Amino acid sequence: MNKMFKNEVTGETREFEVADTRKRLILATNGSKWKVVPRPKPKSRSCRRDGIVSNLITICDELSSIKDELKSLESEEDLIEEIEQGQGREYPKDFNYGLDEGRKKQEELKLKLEEVKQQREAFIADAQCLVKKINIGEVEKLLDELQDWRDNMTGTSLESTQKYQILDECVVIFYEVINSLKSISNIYSEGDIERVMSVLREVINNLRSVEFPGMFYKGR
Repeated sequence: MNKMFKNEVTGETREFEVADTRKRLILATNGSKWKVVPRPKPKSRSCRRDGIVSNLITICDELSSIKDELKSLESEEDLIEEIEQGQGREYPKDFNYGLDEGRKKQEELKLKLEEVKQQREAFIADAQCLVKKINIGEVEKLLDELQDWRDNMTGTSLESTQKYQILDECVVIFYEVINSLKSISNIYSEGDIERVMSVLREVINNLRSVEFPGMFYKGR
């Protein structure tokens, strides 16, 4: 018999097959203690969809913040151009530092350019991490449930009802959503961030448009 257990140290919940659940058992490695906890109540499809939407909105907002940070960085092209223009120029001697002003300026610009490159790479890496947080699996679970529900109605008198039509529309939308999310690839530039945000906005709008029929909805 399977029961739900919670790790008393980490708070992790996990399902175990056990014979005796009346006392605390040592079930995991390293002697971690687990105790029996009630199973969480299943969430409605609408609630699960809203959770997916909320997660995507958060990711989209964080990507927008990263895009703004990237825009605030100095232009690498301008720095490179300034470095090139300064090469070969003659400047008066700066005896305090033992270097001419030209060399000092060049070194400062090169350091600034390297700093900007590192900052840009860090922001792009953060954006890529956000993309990896997109949970397509949860969307696929909902699609599987909707497909099974619709397929069980196929070939019966329910196939001609409004409920079947609504389910069929849900399946189509979820297919489109999954394909859109799968089209999101690696992020290498600010343009990629904008592209991902555009896809996420469209996905969010599509998910919000989904109308789930109730289990006992009959329609016409």
